[in-house]
Amino acid sequence: MRLAESTVIQGTTTKELEVALTREIEPVITPVSELSLTGAGALRVDSREVYMTPYFARRLAGMSGIPSRYALESPGDISDVNFNYWLPKVPGSIKVILVNGVAAGVVPADFTPLPLPRLVEELPLDKFPLARFMYDGLGLELGLVTDRITVEPNKGDIVKVGLSLTASDLFKSRVEVEGLLYRLACLNGATVATPFMTRKYQRALWQTPDAVLRGLGEIFTQTVARVKEVAQNLKILKDTEVTFENQEEGEERLGNLLREGRIPRRYATDLYLAFQPEEATAYGLYNAVTRMGRDARERAVRGKYELLGGRLVVETEDLIGLVVPGEEFVVTGQG
Repeated sequence: MRLAESTVIQGTTTKELEVALTREIEPVITPVSELSLTGAGALRVDSREVYMTPYFARRLAGMSGIPSRYALESPGDISDVNFNYWLPKVPGSIKVILVNGVAAGVVPADFTPLPLPRLVEELPLDKFPLARFMYDGLGLELGLVTDRITVEPNKGDIVKVGLSLTASDLFKSRVEVEGLLYRLACLNGATVATPFMTRKYQRALWQTPDAVLRGLGEIFTQTVARVKEVAQNLKILKDTEVTFENQEEGEERLGNLLREGRIPRRYATDLYLAFQPEEATAYGLYNAVTRMGRDARERAVRGKYELLGGRLVVETEDLIGLVVPGEEFVVTGQG
């Protein structure tokens, strides 16, 4: 089976995003039983032969009852025979979404995806300018940051409010809007993003793109309001003292925090050392956690650190209570 290669496009400007989303999209409604694979490993749909993306091939295998790994890794001729045996037995119709002539997405026949360019047009980019985007041919992830809402826990240490939006127009899925705090790291100017809440919009089959945009608009507004509120919690972190008698005690207590974030306790030493150059407050610990996330090599570990950093902002008292015993938990200011 020959599969079309996917390309990841990243950028930071609306012009780059516009170019990335310039695609020729054609939906084709067809009975599943009329699909077949050619001897060359291409998909025959609507009297045409097209190549498939790995995602589409996995979805097609799932419809056919073929284990996706077996279908994708088998020699081409064996894979074609398997598909061509099972596809005629699958009832119903689907909507195959061709992108630039390649079978890339599949949705129910009566489902109309929300076009990504239309979604981008409706975003309030005048208030939340685009900071970054990533488009992998399957889904789009946007990072939006505003200069209008900032917090400065320490002089020169700027934290901005932002949002992350993830969506796709190639399969029936939910759209996620995530609240973020973007901290401009003092040492090298790198931006550290800390997610702390996620709102998910699960679209129903009957909803039109316009209805989806209205629903997303409400979620966007609610998320922005929550982001503004949570950003002020950084001042509380700044006024919450965190100290240890020695490294052994520090690693033990930080291990409790890592366990809450489902991060292996073996990282306690690294977190303790990352905390040492920081101020002895919960804000210093927050900075150490987000920096650990930024520098983590393992993607899964990086994500857990990012989530833990967000929880430190939202659940300050509960999580810092794991690090500092109750009788020593001291807030030194009013925030």
